[in-house]
Amino acid sequence: MSRPLVLEIGRIRVDAIGTPEDAARFERILREGLAQLAERLRSSPFARDPEAMSMALQQIRVDDLAAEDWLGARGAARVAEVLYQQISAGRTV
Repeated sequence: MSRPLVLEIGRIRVDAIGTPEDAARFERILREGLAQLAERLRSSPFARDPEAMSMALQQIRVDDLAAEDWLGARGAARVAEVLYQQISAGRTV
């Protein structure tokens, strides 16, 4: 049986070069990516393991996503994938 998993995000910062329209697209894709991340976490070991549930990550930094990754057809899925990899590895900066 899975338990409720709470992911609290205090602040998100995206450094990118683009137009105001690109900024709106980045925000939309980030929101979609976070929703996909939540779905993936819901069925992951994090939802079943009390020790994993208590893990706190102070900061996750994603440097390997280019604008093309964000704004491409798989943008939200790619964002979710990279964030999940960071969380599951427990990597923080």
